[in-house]
Amino acid sequence: MEQPRKPAGSPGATGGQYDTVKGGGTGDLPTLSHRKQVKEERARRFREEPGWIYKEENLRATRGEHAGEAVCSLTEEVSIAERYTPRLAASLEKYFGPEQARDIAETYMTNTLIELRTNVAEDPERCYSAALVNAVACKPVHAGRILCKPPWNLSEHRMRAGLRFKKRYKQWCADHHVDVAPSRIRDRLWDEEMDAYVADKRARGVSFGRGLNYSDGRSASSPDSPVTYIDESVYPPKRTRVATNPDGSKRRVFNGRKDFEVMVDRGLGHSEKSTDMPDGIADTGGGAGDAEAAFKLALDRGLDERRVMDALHIGEEQADRWRTEWAMHSTPGVRDA
Repeated sequence: MEQPRKPAGSPGATGGQYDTVKGGGTGDLPTLSHRKQVKEERARRFREEPGWIYKEENLRATRGEHAGEAVCSLTEEVSIAERYTPRLAASLEKYFGPEQARDIAETYMTNTLIELRTNVAEDPERCYSAALVNAVACKPVHAGRILCKPPWNLSEHRMRAGLRFKKRYKQWCADHHVDVAPSRIRDRLWDEEMDAYVADKRARGVSFGRGLNYSDGRSASSPDSPVTYIDESVYPPKRTRVATNPDGSKRRVFNGRKDFEVMVDRGLGHSEKSTDMPDGIADTGGGAGDAEAAFKLALDRGLDERRVMDALHIGEEQADRWRTEWAMHSTPGVRDA
């Protein structure tokens, strides 16, 4: 059997399996990515059993020390999430406005609890109890932990430098009575604020990371650093600008300001259009509820159907049936927000 050439995840490799030399085939080589296996198994279960992570029988421990514990209801879950979300939002307000910070905090909290539900539903020795939900939700979360992950992928240093730029840019627009400044002005403001940020860090003898770039592609970690060119197959042209080489050829350089703006806009768009369960769904019977109950309760509240369908992994056909039943026998019983 041919020996593996490179593991999954490396450039040019076969995702999820060892990659072999050309023409060798994978044969009976073992699967490398356990995470991918888990993801595929979860996707299969969501297809076959929509809303399985909201069914009480899947969230109750059937053996072990937590057997017999009560499952946290949707009402309790919402109450716990609402208790700790403001604290998280407050830590994000220095980077965003109050409303945006609240949206981002709510999305993070919802995603965290959905992931907890999924993990518990897969483990017969765990129970999705109110105590567990509270223990997870109350953990302090640093803003940098949220910003460094998708969809943001921003280091805290980039966010701090970017915050200086946003304040300066807002003031410039106010002084000149415009809503949007030309790219050349934004590039200049970005570079000036980057200089000020780096100078302040160096004066205090503290680190500012290695992921900061000027608008012309230079790295802020070294004033004499070479221009950073980018792989156009990875970054779209709108994040770049063209530089002329000594021989007259053109190459695109990494524009730190454009990249920051694109990543912030993408993150804000994701939080505003989150496909996770809205936090306004609660049940009235005290039980955990299932996908059908959660969907119909969302209809009672007038929440975004598409968001709920995506969060519960409900197909169009199933949603149509439940929507019809709800329209015929609707009995709103959800508390006011």
